[in-house]
Order: sequence, then structure tokens, then C-alpha cells
Amino acid sequence: MQVIDTELFGWYCEKVDKEILGAFKQNETVFNQVYESHQWHLEAPHKRLLYFIMYGLLLTEGTPRQRILDIGGGITSLTTLISRKHDYSVMGIGIDPNVKDIGDFKIIPKDWYDFDIDHNSWDIIIANDIFPNVDQRLEMFLEKYLPCCGLMTLSLTYNNGVPKWYKTKRMDDSEILHMLSWTGAQVRMLLKKYQNRLDFSKSEITDFFNNLVKGTETIFPNKRQVCTVSLTGDLHPDHK
Repeated sequence: MQVIDTELFGWYCEKVDKEILGAFKQNETVFNQVYESHQWHLEAPHKRLLYFIMYGLLLTEGTPRQRILDIGGGITSLTTLISRKHDYSVMGIGIDPNVKDIGDFKIIPKDWYDFDIDHNSWDIIIANDIFPNVDQRLEMFLEKYLPCCGLMTLSLTYNNGVPKWYKTKRMDDSEILHMLSWTGAQVRMLLKKYQNRLDFSKSEITDFFNNLVKGTETIFPNKRQVCTVSLTGDLHPDHK
């Protein structure tokens, strides 16, 4: 549970990035070289920082094998390593089914909303860099998937600076839509509904919520702000 800021980024670049970048390069193959997400991570240390936060523990030696669902996960050279260590599934409407060539993991080429979760459960569900910028149905996602996991880890994008929106077009009609980026206040308002699922002290949660709205500091070229948060699912042993 943290807001990504320049202090954290500086620590990461000094202490961790060389190792993470080396891992990306060391595990590169002719298969994963073609994937855009892999190239992004090679080029951008801020993306590698997020990867380290969201996926680093899964790559750590001694981490027990777990059942993992990755929503909209971008394919990189490290995806192969994760799939060797865990029972790993990737779900998304834009995932190339040919990624099976680079790792032993399950591909679910569906929108998360359309997937039938009956009799499915996961130790960890990851949603990295999808809510609420690419997909604004965040609360619907939480309501559907928190009951079937032990832990849910998300990175959430918002914008506390000059309002930013995207002009887009419906795929099933000619109607033009303007999609306004969320602010930190909107992210905070939603997460407050789920603060009983945050495994932190009251003071830590208060500080986190305050940090969501208080500034416009960013490490990202597009000036967005990002936070990461983990929520206990209904299958977590400490969930009440």
C-alpha cells in the first residue's frame, strides 16, 4: 500500500533496478522479444519499478507455489519464470493466444466481466496498470473477484494535475465518448469502502488516503500518479 513517488523511485534505481533489468535481459528469447510489454519494460525504469512491486515476491526463491490470476497481464521475459514457479493464468481480451510458446501458463482470452468464476479460486489476483485508466469498472471488478481469492494486488492510475481525458469511439456505434481520468480523491472514495480489507494500522491507512489526494508528484512521463494496494479476499485466512 503505497503511492509511487520520487523517493521510492530513487531508492529503486539505486538499489534494485540493475538486478531487475538484468533479469529481463537474461531471460529474453526470440519469442518474448516481439511483445510490446516486454520492450516497454526494457526501456522504462518506472515500469520496472511497478513490475518489481507487483510481481517481485512471486520470483523470490523459496516462495511457495501459488495459484495466480493476472488480469490483462503484459507478457515479458519474466512471465516464463513466474509460470515455472506458480500455477499462473493470464486473462484479457487483447492477449495473443500464441504466447503459449514462451511459457507454460493458461490463457483466458476474455473480458474479466464475462468470465464464469463458479468453482474457480486463486491465492492471488493481480491487476497491474488496468484500473481505472484502461477500465473504469473497478468497483464491479472488486465485487466479483474478491470473494474468490486470498489476496488481490492492484496498481491504480489517477491524475491529480490538470484534468486529462481521452476522446474515443464506441466499437458498436459511431458515438464519440470522452473518458475523464480519475483523480486521487475518486480512488480514495472507492477504497474507503474496502478499508477493512487493508492489512495495516489505522494511522498507516489514514496516511495512505491523505497521500492519494495531496500532491501531483510523478515519476511517469505522462504525468499520471500511481498507487499500489493489496486487499484481502474472502479466502484469506484473516478475512472476517
